[in-house]
This record gives sequence, C-alpha cells and structure tokens, in this order.
Amino acid sequence: LYGLDAVIDGTGDFLHTGQLEVRAGNKTILPTADLFISRRMWINSNLIINNQGSIEIGDDLLFQNANTTWINAENSSLVMGDQISTGGILRASAEGNTVVWQGTANRTFKRPFNDTYYHMEIGGTAIKTMPFTAHQASQTSPFIYVHCNHRPLFILIRLC
Repeated sequence: LYGLDAVIDGTGDFLHTGQLEVRAGNKTILPTADLFISRRMWINSNLIINNQGSIEIGDDLLFQNANTTWINAENSSLVMGDQISTGGILRASAEGNTVVWQGTANRTFKRPFNDTYYHMEIGGTAIKTMPFTAHQASQTSPFIYVHCNHRPLFILIRLC
C-alpha cells in the first residue's frame, strides 16, 4: 500500500498468498473498516498505522524497525493469528480497544507501550507468556479474558 496519510476502509478479506505490505505513508484504518488479512502484514520503517476499525491478521504483524508504530485507537480491535514483531511500538491502551491473541504455537506477547493493554483476550492453545507483570496487563480493566478448552475463563487481576 502506497500513498501519504491514506485511509483504509471497507469490509472484506485479503486472501493473497503473499503478505500485505505498507510501503510508504502513514495509514488510518477507519472505524467502519472490518478487514481480514489471511497471511502476514508488513509495515516499513518509521510508519504509523492508526487502527480505528476492526482488523484480523491470520499470521504475523511485522515491523521493519523500532520506530514503526501500530496504534489501536479507542473502540478498535486487532485479532492476531500469530505474533507481532518484537521491534516496533504497539499502543493498545486506548479506552475500549481490544487485542486478541489466537494461535496454536507457544507465544510471548508483544510488550505494549507503557506495558498497558486496555483489553486483552487470549485464545488458542499452547503456552502464552507475558513479558511484563500481570497487574500491568490492564490498568483500567481488572479482567483478562482467556479461552480454556473453548470455554471462557475470566481472571481477576488485583491492581496495586
């Protein structure tokens, strides 16, 4: 995807066998967007993606460098089938936003900016690891939502 400060909108699936690449210009995913990317998404160096809608990525979300940024804005959702690059910045603390981690592989979650997920859901199987303390996982919502054998399990985190 090219274009300076372009917007992404619509409903649909990107089912290409390759990856979706954001090569130039910051992008805003509009609140009305409801998108599914079957494979991975690659974001070039120093770009900012402002997700205001709903997007599901079936594989990895890859950042080219430490300054590449994904912002999950207020009331947005990001559903991950696999992992988010260890480099780059994930901002997931806006009110009402959700990050969902799925997948069947062992996974260490992406450490978000300021160690804060507003709302995190964990699904799939295998071992899931947080690289930060549990009380920091959600400072505004005291629950982490976990799927356990396809049944929801709510874990209450006591905030200090």
